[in-house]
Order: sequence, then structure tokens, then C-alpha cells
Amino acid sequence: MKFLSLVFLNTVAVSTAFIFGEPMVRNPQLTELMELQKTQQLTLHLDIENRKDASSPHFAIQNFGLALHNQAPKEHVKMPGAHGAYPKLSGGLCELCIQKPGQFITTSGTQHVQVDKSCWELCWKKDAQAGSLIMGFDIAEDYERNGIQIPRGTVYVNFPVWSKEGLQVARDAKTRAIQRAKEALEERDDELAKYQATSNPLMKVWHYRNAYAAVEIYTLQPLKHYDDWVPEEDEVIPLPGDLFLNKNGFVWTKELPRGKEATLGTAKLVPPADK
Repeated sequence: MKFLSLVFLNTVAVSTAFIFGEPMVRNPQLTELMELQKTQQLTLHLDIENRKDASSPHFAIQNFGLALHNQAPKEHVKMPGAHGAYPKLSGGLCELCIQKPGQFITTSGTQHVQVDKSCWELCWKKDAQAGSLIMGFDIAEDYERNGIQIPRGTVYVNFPVWSKEGLQVARDAKTRAIQRAKEALEERDDELAKYQATSNPLMKVWHYRNAYAAVEIYTLQPLKHYDDWVPEEDEVIPLPGDLFLNKNGFVWTKELPRGKEATLGTAKLVPPADK
């Protein structure tokens, strides 16, 4: 699934177009859902991009070993939900245990990326089908490779998280859109064949009009949106509470609460069984 980076305002409003219900009211089950995440272990990979030249080699930081705990962190960075523009959407901060530092390879050998003040939060709007799991931590120093730098300071990593029902609704909507698009293309081809077969000028106009209408129906199907946001079975990690965490996310920085966001690249989560 192709990943789409969005501005944080869309992220805290749950990183999905499937957002309905009361504006800026927190999911009433949010505290309970966070308490269920006791010792979920994950591996995190970061892919830092050259913001001036996306085609240049990336800076890959691999194999952060993480564990989501449900107790309050002893130290923590300021978080986009709890300390941002929409704190009501956050379920509060929990400890993010860094069990293994990230690493990357240089000509000098393996380098380790040390972080501290790590924590995580869930931001979820009432009646929405998906929310956001946001991790935050401080990077102790600047790290650079291939002329690309991940700066010292606070970095955030964001992943959509779905309810079981919400994910099924989204997948059903995606399936319907794909079917409508398929039928529209078949209708277009059928009408173009009839256009070619007839010598009647009026019928040519009629079939051309029908083919054009079919193409318009096809273009109205939000296929790219569904490809970007609705994950397949192998693109989610089951979590306690009938939640499904998207493996694909993005890494970014922001001056809270209302500073400018800077996207640094993409992120990927791997559950223990997939390592």
C-alpha cells in the first residue's frame, strides 16, 4: 500500500477520511484501549528522505526495539496530541520502552541512534473508525548518512490505528469502489466497440456519450485514497482491544503547539513474528 504523508491536523483528526461524529470530542473508550496495551513489542524502521531531492539515496535507521507499556512515563517529550492544538483527542501519555537503539551502517561500521524521554499516545475522535498512535522521543545528537540528516531534538512517529468494525467498513467501501471502477471501464470498452461498429452518425454520438459518462464514473471513484489509507491484511498488526495498527507511518518534527510541521520520511513497524 502506497503511503501518503499528511499534515498533522489531519493526523490528530485520525489520519483517515472516515471521520464523522462530534467535532473534537474524544473517543470515550480511549483510556480503556490504552490500558490494554501492556507489553506490546515492536520493531521500528525509519527511512529518512532528502527533502531537496526525493530521488537521492535515503537514510535508513533500522531495528529500534520498542515496547508499548500502559503506565505513565517517568520522563517524556511534549506530544502532538496531549500538548498540541487538540489535547482533548489524546488519551494521555504512556511509557515507550526503548529496548534496543536504532542502527545504521557507515564506512566506520555500525552506528547506534540513542533516544530518551520516549512515550506514546493514542489520539482518537468520537465515532471515528480510526485513530492515530503517536510515538515521541528525543534524539541525543545529529545523525547523518548519504548527506541526509536526522536532527537532534524531538522526533515523532505516527501510525493509523483502526477499530475492527471501522477497518471492515473501510475495506467494504474500498471493495465497492473497485467494483464500480471495473464496471465503468467495462462499460466504456463496450460503448467504444459499439461506436466503432456503427456507421450511423447519431448512434456514434450516443455511444461516444455513453463511453464518456463511464469514464467520468471511473474517475469519481476514490481508488488512490483507498490504496493510500485502507490497509490490507498483511499491512496491519493486531493489538489488544480489537485494534489494528497500520505498519506504515511517517516520521516528522513539529514545534508545539502550533508550529510548522516538517516531514522527515516514512516509518514501518514490524511485529516480533515478522522479524
